[in-house]
Amino acid sequence: MVVSILKRCLLLVFTMAFVQVNAQSIVGSWKRLSTTLEYLDGKKEDLQATLVKNMPCVVNTVYIFKADGTHYSQSTKECEMIDKMGMANWQLSGNLLTLEMKNQGNVKTSYTVTFSGNKMILTHLYTAEENKLTGTN
Repeated sequence: MVVSILKRCLLLVFTMAFVQVNAQSIVGSWKRLSTTLEYLDGKKEDLQATLVKNMPCVVNTVYIFKADGTHYSQSTKECEMIDKMGMANWQLSGNLLTLEMKNQGNVKTSYTVTFSGNKMILTHLYTAEENKLTGTN
């Protein structure tokens, strides 16, 4: 049972480029460059390319992490729904980032944070519970 759940787990990797100077701090404004869904079998899907194709306005969306622990996004008028969905509180402990989504029932999601130059890479491994919610188990 555990093996079948693990086989169906997904690894979600977000790569965002930092707009400000200090690349080793999460605080600031970020622009998403890619969203890659990687399956355990090695197959990858470029979700960002699909999103941009269907909603070109997302290329202008900026994701903001404030020092007070709040997170939100700023989009052009055509993508305002992203701003409503993205409001969250964030906490960083070591390299573990936890987002608590305000408009989604205070659901918490955790990511491992790494930096590469001026890019922040957020890696999320879906839990068995998340797989049930997304229908991937």
